[in-house]
Amino acid sequence: MDQERNIRNVIIQSMTRKIITVCSSVSFYKYCLELEKELEKLGFEVVLPETAYVMKKTGNYDVETYKTWFKDKGDYEKKSKAHDEAFFQD
Repeated sequence: MDQERNIRNVIIQSMTRKIITVCSSVSFYKYCLELEKELEKLGFEVVLPETAYVMKKTGNYDVETYKTWFKDKGDYEKKSKAHDEAFFQD
C-alpha cells in the first residue's frame, strides 16, 4: 500500500508541476537568469536556454561572443543547434 501511495503521489506531483519556459534573445539572458530566481521563489520550475547558464558560469554576457554567425556566416549552424536545444528538450 505504501508503494502505491508513493506512486500516486509522484503522479499527482508531476501533473501539478508548474513549469515556465523562458524564451528570449541572447541579449536578455542576464535578465532571464534574474527572472528565473523570482519565478522559482513563487514555486515555478524554470527552463532557460543552455547558453544562459554558460553565460552565468563564465560571467561573460557579451552577446557578440555567442552570436558568432553575425561575423562568420559559416557559424549559422551554431544558431540552429542552440535553437533546437532550447525548444526540443527531452
